[in-house]
Amino acid sequence: MSIELMLHPLRQTLRKGPPEIKEQLGEPNSAHLPDTEYNNAEFPNSLIDTQDQQDPPSSTLFTRPVMLAIASYGALSFLEMSTRIFLPLVYTTSIRLGGLGLDPELMGICIAVWGITCGVLQLTAFDPILKSLGLRRTFITLTSCLVPSFLLFPINGTHTQNKGTDVVLWVLVLVQMLCLTGVMMSYGTQRPLFRAWRGLPKCLSTPISGCTFVYISSAAPSGMLGATNGLAQTVASVQRAIAPAISASLFSFSLENNIMGGYGVFYAMTLCSLAAVWLASRLPPDRW
Repeated sequence: MSIELMLHPLRQTLRKGPPEIKEQLGEPNSAHLPDTEYNNAEFPNSLIDTQDQQDPPSSTLFTRPVMLAIASYGALSFLEMSTRIFLPLVYTTSIRLGGLGLDPELMGICIAVWGITCGVLQLTAFDPILKSLGLRRTFITLTSCLVPSFLLFPINGTHTQNKGTDVVLWVLVLVQMLCLTGVMMSYGTQRPLFRAWRGLPKCLSTPISGCTFVYISSAAPSGMLGATNGLAQTVASVQRAIAPAISASLFSFSLENNIMGGYGVFYAMTLCSLAAVWLASRLPPDRW
């Protein structure tokens, strides 16, 4: 299904150069030229100058805008992945140890409902929020959802120990699911749902850029957009790879040593979330 959606809605944007241009460049066997070479071929005087230009050095990549945008993206990736790890761990942990004591079947229903809610709200709510708050305020607001997301883990566990599984607990779980949805929306989403009904291929081929990727792309130095995106994805991938091990280990360590009632890891993650919000506040109002 992914390959099918990729092949049909996407359109070819690179133009093929005419045969005489291939002869000018001495590449008679090439099928077509990259877009930059085709554009330069229209101006023969500038073609040689473009070929003589060297790639910018890697040191130009490490600028303040690039480092700040990537640091914010990396922090968000680590904390967002940690919430995904804590969700099944805490919800299925016994009440005696501070969890909710849900059985696997009920836990699966909660995750399914959250996934549906997350998808619907991203399609319908992200675009109005972005238009009303602007880019930076939207990013700060959605990143701030990490704070209640982590704090609700000890709140839910304490309530379950004192009152059991009642209506209030499920309301708290719903609030936590909405906060986690806000965290997911900080990456951005597709066009609003009412626009998707007008034409599914157009919706799939013209997404709204996520807040983080707008900052990363606009911070890239001239001629280094690919390197900037590659560095950002590398940092995010590393954070997502180490987050499960670190989060699960800290959760176990907090329980075994009864750190702040076994909830010490969540308070530590809350502090990290505040640091992520501070990083988001250092970004420019619109883009670099």
